[in-house]
Amino acid sequence: MRTRHWASSTAFAITVCCLAISNWQALAAQSTPRQTNRWAIIATDSSSRPLADLLTVELSSLPDIQLVERDQIGRVLDELNLNADGLVAADQSTQFGRISKATGLVLINTITDPASRGNVLRLRLIDTRTSIRLCDTVLARTSIDSDIAVLRDQLIVAKEKLSRPLDELRLISVAPIQSSEPGYLLRPFCRTLTTLVTADLQKRPGLIVLEREDLTRLTNESNLSGLELQLRGATRLVEISIQRTTENRGMTATVRIVSPGNSKIQTRVIEVPSRELPSVREHVVAGILKSVGQNPGTANATSRESEAAAFERRIMQYKYAYRWHEAASMAEAAYALAPTKQRAQSLSSSYRSQVSEYLRTGDQLDAFVTARRHNQLLLQIEMNFSAPAGANDLTKNPATGRRHPPPTVTLQYGRRLEPKSAEQKRLLAEIHRLRRQILDVKIQHATANPLVHFHRLLEHVDLELTTSQAAPDALPLTTDLLQRLCDLTEAANVRNDGDDEYYRALLTRTLRVVGRVFDAKSGSAWYLPDPSHWVSQLSTMQPKIGKVTQLLFLTKRSGDEGLLAARALLHQLDNLPESMTAIEAVDQFLRLPALARIMPADARAYGLALLQQAETTDSARQLLGHSHSAPTFIRGMSTDETMAFARRMLAFVDDVPAEHRMDQFRIRAALHRFARREVTDPDTFSLAKAPGPWRDYQATAIRLDGLAREPRIYHIHVDHRSDAIERGGQLVLVAAATRGKIAVYRVGLASGTPTQVGPELPVPKEMLRDFDIAIGPESIYLASYKLGFTRLTANSAKAFAEADGAASDDIWSMAWLKDRLYIAYNDGFGSYQPSTGRFALLASSMSVQAKNHLDARGSFFIRQLVPDETSNSVWMNIQDNSLNHDASGLWKYDPTSDEFKHLTLAMLDITPAVGGWLVHKSRSPRIEWLDPVTGELAEMPGMKHFTANTTWLKRPTPRLIRIGDHLIGSDGTLLTSDGKRHAVGGKHRWNHLQQIGDGFITHYTLQDRTIWFVRPKPGIGKEAQR
Repeated sequence: MRTRHWASSTAFAITVCCLAISNWQALAAQSTPRQTNRWAIIATDSSSRPLADLLTVELSSLPDIQLVERDQIGRVLDELNLNADGLVAADQSTQFGRISKATGLVLINTITDPASRGNVLRLRLIDTRTSIRLCDTVLARTSIDSDIAVLRDQLIVAKEKLSRPLDELRLISVAPIQSSEPGYLLRPFCRTLTTLVTADLQKRPGLIVLEREDLTRLTNESNLSGLELQLRGATRLVEISIQRTTENRGMTATVRIVSPGNSKIQTRVIEVPSRELPSVREHVVAGILKSVGQNPGTANATSRESEAAAFERRIMQYKYAYRWHEAASMAEAAYALAPTKQRAQSLSSSYRSQVSEYLRTGDQLDAFVTARRHNQLLLQIEMNFSAPAGANDLTKNPATGRRHPPPTVTLQYGRRLEPKSAEQKRLLAEIHRLRRQILDVKIQHATANPLVHFHRLLEHVDLELTTSQAAPDALPLTTDLLQRLCDLTEAANVRNDGDDEYYRALLTRTLRVVGRVFDAKSGSAWYLPDPSHWVSQLSTMQPKIGKVTQLLFLTKRSGDEGLLAARALLHQLDNLPESMTAIEAVDQFLRLPALARIMPADARAYGLALLQQAETTDSARQLLGHSHSAPTFIRGMSTDETMAFARRMLAFVDDVPAEHRMDQFRIRAALHRFARREVTDPDTFSLAKAPGPWRDYQATAIRLDGLAREPRIYHIHVDHRSDAIERGGQLVLVAAATRGKIAVYRVGLASGTPTQVGPELPVPKEMLRDFDIAIGPESIYLASYKLGFTRLTANSAKAFAEADGAASDDIWSMAWLKDRLYIAYNDGFGSYQPSTGRFALLASSMSVQAKNHLDARGSFFIRQLVPDETSNSVWMNIQDNSLNHDASGLWKYDPTSDEFKHLTLAMLDITPAVGGWLVHKSRSPRIEWLDPVTGELAEMPGMKHFTANTTWLKRPTPRLIRIGDHLIGSDGTLLTSDGKRHAVGGKHRWNHLQQIGDGFITHYTLQDRTIWFVRPKPGIGKEAQR
């Protein structure tokens, strides 16, 4: 992260707290003290207007506040040719105050984040005398009553500053405080101190804490005049550095005041005898106030507990707005003021979210620094707030003695901390040391309860195995932990039996350590040049696996000695109790290396014998216990034998209990490619036995020859343009290519041969969704989840994002019409013209001035854009996220007149058909026909019986398309005009249902590499398309 430094060129290797202090005496003669507050309350979007009206009623009862009438507000805005959001500009707010006689502007607007749990409110109070924001905060929306109460309280706090004459005020802008020490130790301390200092200064009646934009306006702009120019001349910048005293018992704060208008510098050194945050805050604030000529004792007295509670209330406000860093700052402040276990846990949750956000955005160093602070806090929690384990801990019911399950292996932040620099490696080593200390404290607390003790030791083994950077002592420490676990089994009532879940957990951890040592390379912390002593030590701990472990390491030897050891190991494993051989780790770390070591023909015989035994006993348990080693069975098989074996294996594990689903998944993932059916197999997908009018249709397989083996298809787009076949085919696919990349292909219905368009494109794994395609005369435009869009030609690709002029990287839909691309952003609608390279924003929920019905009205999503060349317009399927939802439904945009027309209010889905579009709605009439000639919706003839409140059509699902007089649903249902439904049935979900020509595509089968195309049989097509 980058930090802006307000200091001069003198080196201050510090976190700087910038305080802009203005001397107002020179301005007093121009200012007349205003004893009465006159406020204008304005909602900048339609969804906030009811709240603004209620707030007006709430504040009208206060005796020292006068409110500007709504009609007068409207007249002033008209006179200034502004909408409400334009008042945040400094010159406009001043003019508004001068004309309306308002001393303060209260601006309220609703912000909707599609990833958040709800709407959030933004509240701003602007002093029209100076255009400075006295309050600018984001609040979580809960209920009308609580929203009003929070808004009122925020405004009353700021009211006193607005009531004071200008010559009694001081302006302060607070930037982050950092340590003057080069290490990381004091950085969290300084971050929390910044929050506490800012909050204290905000409570001072004679101080106004400037927002950064106001400070920038007063110090950086060169075209200031009048009052603003005098303000800048009186501005002071205050730099503060923090460091520990030489005896490490207190803190030293160095305050330096610099005037931008001259080179005069004042320095104050503040000695704090304590290192407690509240005490340091008190001394620092007192020093600042003395420097600006204010009495440090004038603040409203507040207990630390009540101040901490105020910070706690703001934590959830920031979390609901997904502002993790601000939430963590509030949690740090609350915990520093009044530490409790609940506040520590809240701070821990904020740190965890913050680290996950840093990892998501690629801020690696910040992730490591915050993770270290998080684990320091966890250690404090264990040492200060955790009690020793009781006798009944990990017991669901003391009477029955039923235990909680053993720990599962999880990553602390959802993904590994992978160091990429020497500094990150150092931080990771420190984090690992802290986590060890945390577990040591937990283990000490668990000594009175053997089962809890056992549980904690397992967690410690998991820590050593899951870290991406093993400590030098990882192997001896882990060996010692395993020894302690074995010694504790009897006391913890853990049976040496594979049916005991805690023993299975111990065996699994032991074998994972064995696997780590077996695979270790020279230089690794797990590497042993001669593992014989360690294997003997392990055999003493756990005799049941001692022999097999010895044989495992002998398989590394060359020649017949290694082969004989591998065969002996398989024999030993086959003779283990069934409860142990079914343990996944036995297969992964013992059987798999043995099968990989023997000859392919022996592995083939082993697999066939295993399958034969399973079929004879009609039990899949043994097969499921080979989920890791199953791919080794086919090494010695021919192609036909491999296919037959894979089909038998997959058929046998088709239906398994829930606890074996992961084993089933591994076997399927390894073998399903070898069990691929021929596309001529009539059982793959056929309409021969389908009911009613389905018999008039036939299914055709489009085999994707020439692609990578079994490519995953993420999106299929049907190109309805007349030149689609000439350009390579009517189907445009987004498919998986080489690792971490995708490719776009054209495929013709007749040939099935894919033609790649442009180069392969790298796409992060988490972004492989929400693709959309638009087709231009020379290019294909591809958008994916929050990655902007890419223009593809035959041999090139160019990506476009916000930095290139797009309104947002979050694109919902696209459509090409005439000479430009129309783009549906999250909360916006725009266009891109390739010939000029220009982007245009046509509608936005964030607009300053409402130019159309979609502007400045709150959040909306455009789920579909449908180009209509007949009427030269774009049809839009809009979801309105404002409180009233009155803009949802079908809209028409006319590029010529730049007009938007709302046709119907409903949730809906639009699908193309011959001669128009089918509109499937959530309200009656639920099925309508959109005629491009008239531009109007009409109920479909013969489908009136589907407009009743039937549960099947209550929402616009399943997706419907029109083929002649029939409606086809994505659930395999065919609707006829006589009111009947005819279902195909079967296991396939038609998730790619789209009309193309006289037929439609239904779905894609991965194992066959086949897209299925359905059309009326010869001789019936004309009848169906009339």
